[in-house]
Amino acid sequence: MFIRTVYKRSKASSTKYEYQQLVESIRTEKGVRQKLLLSLGRLPISKDKWPSLCKRITAIIGGQKSFLKAGPEIEALSQKFAGQLIEKHAIEIETNNYETVDIQSLQNHRVRRIGGEYLGVAFFNKLQLQQCLKACGFSQRQLDIAMLLIIGRLVQPGSERHLHRWAQHLSGLDELIKTDFTRLSLNSLYKMTDLIYEHKTDIEAHLRARENDLFSLDETIILYDLTNTYFEGRAASNAKAKFGRSKEKRTDCKLLTLGLVIDGKGFPKTSRVFAGNQSEPETLLDMVKALHGADPTENPKPTVVIDAGIATDDNLKKLKEHYHYIAISRKKIAIPDSDDYIVLKETKQGKVEAKRIRGNDEVVLYCKSSLKQQKEQSMQGRFEQNFEEQLTYLAKSIHKKGCTKRYDKVLERLGRLKEKYKQIARFYLVQVEEKDGLACRVTWDYLKEQSNQRFSGTYFFANRPF
Repeated sequence: MFIRTVYKRSKASSTKYEYQQLVESIRTEKGVRQKLLLSLGRLPISKDKWPSLCKRITAIIGGQKSFLKAGPEIEALSQKFAGQLIEKHAIEIETNNYETVDIQSLQNHRVRRIGGEYLGVAFFNKLQLQQCLKACGFSQRQLDIAMLLIIGRLVQPGSERHLHRWAQHLSGLDELIKTDFTRLSLNSLYKMTDLIYEHKTDIEAHLRARENDLFSLDETIILYDLTNTYFEGRAASNAKAKFGRSKEKRTDCKLLTLGLVIDGKGFPKTSRVFAGNQSEPETLLDMVKALHGADPTENPKPTVVIDAGIATDDNLKKLKEHYHYIAISRKKIAIPDSDDYIVLKETKQGKVEAKRIRGNDEVVLYCKSSLKQQKEQSMQGRFEQNFEEQLTYLAKSIHKKGCTKRYDKVLERLGRLKEKYKQIARFYLVQVEEKDGLACRVTWDYLKEQSNQRFSGTYFFANRPF
């Protein structure tokens, strides 16, 4: 409701009168019209106070209590006009909006969380995953369980058993999507996980196309890397579970290797599960072809970004045929002597400098990072101290009673030390002198200059020229 001003002229004296009316806008068949609620006469307050008067009248009629008190003049007028309006239109004031309750008597029943779930459902629909799963042949019940698996892993990451408890006792996702998870079996979650994996290729292709459309992704840069995870059990029924080099140092467990391709903005494009003993370099071309088709010439050439573990000479040679690439160089390149570096980034903590070196078929970017140098020098000092302490102990032990003195056994101990401290041991020339089949002296020389070069905070990027 609002207040309007009306002018009326007297027929006898031709005097012009001004007064106010309380009206509200209503929609009729002929359009929006103003309905007269109450004639207010000439208000004794200024026009800038009219909105406050309307709000207070509305509050009184609705039975609402005001936390912010109006002025005495507005309060008096509000009570007067509200009373007239209630009497004229027979309005019943709601007086039971507030009740006094005993807080100690309150009890919770089936408390559920829906915040993260609501966001997950919104993006699930935005990505049109329902249409994708229906096209894969999912029934409505299977679709509901698939939503639980996908959104649950986003909101509450964990195993299927953990997700089962979360869905039945904590989450309100079933109410959001109008289904019931109270009788959901744990076995149905395992089956649905397998079903989703069967359609992994179609789902990834759908998500890739949908994300490209939503966010205008051009895929000019793609990044590829691998990691692995381990099984704590025997994993006897899993043909891909193999012993290999664990990145979590679990060489006692069978592994699975996971490969992932993402674009320059971090959107996943495709993934693959390999055997635990899979050689990382051998997976690169298969993954890139899976993303851009068997014939790379049919699609625009992206720039493939890989680390040194995958950037073998053979891989780079094959990439050159159809793709651009950026990789940490494996080659030993002489450090340039000139000081004409370009500052790429500079902060209070440090800076990153670079120099471009052009080769025959690729361009190398030599980079220096002051923060990386500080970190590596700290590691270098710790490695030096630990390794030399062990060498000193080994040198002294061959002169102590009861300690190993046989020459071949001392060499075995030295080999184990070099394996344990291999990052720094290669810069030490260790000599063990022999006399009558026994080790009589252990000496070493430290190649300090070469070690400083290794821990200098520098690295080389190699890329194919555009």
